[in-house]
Amino acid sequence: MDLETKRQLIHASGVVVALYVRWSYDALGFLAPFATLVLAILFLYLAAEGYKRKLRLPIVSDIIDAAERAEAIEKSPASGALFFFIGSLFSLVMFNSNINVVCASILILALGDSVSTLVGRKFGRSKIFYNPAKSWEGSIGGFAFALLGALTQVSLPVAFIGALAGMLAESLPIKINDNITIPVFAGLAMSLAV
Repeated sequence: MDLETKRQLIHASGVVVALYVRWSYDALGFLAPFATLVLAILFLYLAAEGYKRKLRLPIVSDIIDAAERAEAIEKSPASGALFFFIGSLFSLVMFNSNINVVCASILILALGDSVSTLVGRKFGRSKIFYNPAKSWEGSIGGFAFALLGALTQVSLPVAFIGALAGMLAESLPIKINDNITIPVFAGLAMSLAV
């Protein structure tokens, strides 16, 4: 399996984050998923800093070795995972009045972003006019999976709007990490549509 496929499968496993946020919010309230996401961010930051200093942490270092791009190993290992949890935390804080929107936005991030990359790399031929680094095929594939994920949490019209906003954020040529912009754009669009 090539490096980018490994990376995107790990990214798609972020579905577990949405499931955990839903379960912990329903069982224990806002503070449980909030505290867990904050602790995950701190842990990933410290693990990445330790990795850069040649500290080997069981499992974490092995995952970084297997799935990190060579150019990120020295500068910012595990930054994708770190930004995934930051984006999830932003979603929880910004949209906590509707846990369905929070979980849908995390699912749009996990599924839409990973599938858009995989489909775009394999089948992407038609470049998006405002961002030639992205393809229509990748965005459409990402949209389909983002929609399916969001449908587990919100109605079809709301899921459609959220998936569309999330994939628009993914395709924009902006400098902000899309692990932050995707759940924020998707969550904002769904909040306005509910």
